[in-house]
Amino acid sequence: MRPPGLRGRGPGGPDRPLRALFLRVAPLSPEEQQRALETDELFQQLPPMARERFRRRLEEFNSRPPERRQQMLERWGSAAQRQDAQVLFLRLAPLPPEEQGTALDADAAFQKMPPQMQERFRFHLEEFNSRPPEERERMLERFRRFAELSPEEQREVRRRARLFAQMSPQQRDQAHRIFQAWQQLPADRRQVLMERLRQLQAATPEERRGLPENPSFLAPLAENERQVLRGLWELRQQLPEARPSRPR
Repeated sequence: MRPPGLRGRGPGGPDRPLRALFLRVAPLSPEEQQRALETDELFQQLPPMARERFRRRLEEFNSRPPERRQQMLERWGSAAQRQDAQVLFLRLAPLPPEEQGTALDADAAFQKMPPQMQERFRFHLEEFNSRPPEERERMLERFRRFAELSPEEQREVRRRARLFAQMSPQQRDQAHRIFQAWQQLPADRRQVLMERLRQLQAATPEERRGLPENPSFLAPLAENERQVLRGLWELRQQLPEARPSRPR
């Protein structure tokens, strides 16, 4: 379950005010929640179906044990702060350094961030400012593309980054080549490969040893697809968490 506003794509989506409303009323008792919603202008302006959907999510949240509710609120709050930081960085990065500092001092969302997060934000901004102009522009474009991803897709990108950090240089080179080849395949062919990977994962150790070279198992795949499959499976054996994204 996610609160309204954490389902949309990117940190700047139209559901951000709903996300903030959910995070504000969720810690209250059910009676206080209802009173807060009845007096909230944004909530009252929502279409009836959106209000009903919001209330159902709130009721589902209330049904959880107190410890679970606290964990969920902390996780959602952290996700909201990360999205706010992305929006703020994209807004400030193109400015001159002196204007960046002035904007940070006056930004309410930044002042509410934990001190460690503020320090990390300033460090990344200073590091960004130290790069040549052409590189800063390329970095900004990558940041914009990342910000447009859904929260789930952003988590997948971060997970892959952690995996790459654990790899040896040789493993990173291998993974880069494999994932490049994977991305070049059409979505329907990636789906076929995903099915073969699932079969490998579900097979017994004895069955699994022969499958990557079994002609009937490989029959639907072209030679380049077979190479990608073998590479993915080899990488999967080296790093149990490594796997390509599901095709969309």
